[in-house]
Amino acid sequence: MIIPKSSPVFEKDSGKLSSQIEGFFETGPGDQPLEKRNKKIIAAILPNLSYNIAGNSLAWAYKEIAETPLPATYILLVPLENSVSDKIVLSANNLSTPLGIIRNNRNIMDRIKDPKIFNSLLIDEKVYSNETSVALQLPFIQYINKKYSEPLKVFPILSSTLDINVIKGIAKKLSEIDNAVFLASSNILHYGTMFDYTPFRFNAKGAVDNLVNSLTESILSLNTEAFLKVVNENKLPIAGASSIAILLETLKLKKITNSELLLQENYFEKDNIISFASIIYHEN
Repeated sequence: MIIPKSSPVFEKDSGKLSSQIEGFFETGPGDQPLEKRNKKIIAAILPNLSYNIAGNSLAWAYKEIAETPLPATYILLVPLENSVSDKIVLSANNLSTPLGIIRNNRNIMDRIKDPKIFNSLLIDEKVYSNETSVALQLPFIQYINKKYSEPLKVFPILSSTLDINVIKGIAKKLSEIDNAVFLASSNILHYGTMFDYTPFRFNAKGAVDNLVNSLTESILSLNTEAFLKVVNENKLPIAGASSIAILLETLKLKKITNSELLLQENYFEKDNIISFASIIYHEN
């Protein structure tokens, strides 16, 4: 996750954090979420950036999610950023933010364990304590469910694998879970010296735009193979590529085909470019 040196991930005081998120709904989509109604958002891809950069973009997606009936579980697909190996890491602990504690739906852990993918699937609480990407999504989930704090549950999955067989294996297990909203935390593309990725000598922005367009098209069309082909052939530094691939495979198995790009933006810092987007998927 990219955190500018001058900025925390989000406000640490509960009152300031609620006000911060409230402000993002006003400056992003333009108003606060309505009461829950019959929207059927099944999944979203969300920026993996600190709030001062991507707060408005997060609010666009979370407004849609907020107006969907409360699911039994929000399943978080989050990049395992401090790993270079193919892993899927789970946690059995409850989660907390300045807005309070969110219960972990531990029942899902038993449902997704499978000997065929178990070599890639680990339970490691220490890893979770060192990752910020899960914490990034939780305050928004809590904010949009202020009236439903008691039944609110999440299940986080940290992943770094790009092994298509492992991706398909975990996706099959996830696709069998009903009454869940799947949230994949990932940026679309990182470019620049910060990421040790500078293959383009001329017109880097144009080349990055072309890659982003190819990635976004494959994400919107749920074409996992095309997405991973662009990632692998260009050796792209996308920490959340695994999260996106697992989500796309899960949605295909659930026969979800409707996607919508709500917002796409680029963040520039010196010679670095971070492209991110808010994308939702809903029932046909």
